[in-house]
Amino acid sequence: MRRLKDEMETSLSELEAKLRSTEFRLRLEDEDTEEKARDEWCKRQQEKCRKLQAELDSMIYDYFGLNDQEIALVEDTCEISDRSDTPGSLDAAARIPTQQPVHDAAGLTPYAEMLANTLNGWASGPLRVSATGGVDTELGLALVELTQTGSARPFEAKVIGKELATALQRLQQASSEESGHLAYLRGTWHFNGPRIHVVKPALLGQWTRTAALNDAADLYAYIAEARGS
Repeated sequence: MRRLKDEMETSLSELEAKLRSTEFRLRLEDEDTEEKARDEWCKRQQEKCRKLQAELDSMIYDYFGLNDQEIALVEDTCEISDRSDTPGSLDAAARIPTQQPVHDAAGLTPYAEMLANTLNGWASGPLRVSATGGVDTELGLALVELTQTGSARPFEAKVIGKELATALQRLQQASSEESGHLAYLRGTWHFNGPRIHVVKPALLGQWTRTAALNDAADLYAYIAEARGS
């Protein structure tokens, strides 16, 4: 951190000297404006800080002996949950991370990978779970499909058929709980032979790695209970 601080101070001094130089002042090109030069410098320093932060985080995780699931809980709490707590205004509430829309399958990847990896880590038989998924922005729903496979596969994006998306929306509406003027929408699981469909509102708070850990525990318990009965 001290080395980065020294480098930034030296780099800033060099930037200020450049901006004060006669050669720079005589340039007429728009791309060489002082504002752009400062913005580019800031972006470079921010990237250096992000890289250093990632290195420090890794060291801290190792120091405390955290596993992948515990790291996910820490990062989701710091990056999503804490930033969504008690917004100071209605405008701020509209920008809280948990309520940000998930636009495509890329936004489902952390959830889907954590869910599949967790279930596969608990599996004792020959079968494994692979996940695919997609988002229907018109309906505001996202779907992750878990399929039994011989070996685990990376998460893949898929197109959600309109009929399937509409049917899942109806299932979700039927599973909601109403209390006065509030409606509490729960996630919907649809079991179809060797496949399980997980459908929820396409909002970031529903598709975090922490949510995947909770869903994995619930799914595992549900399947174990169903087999027992």
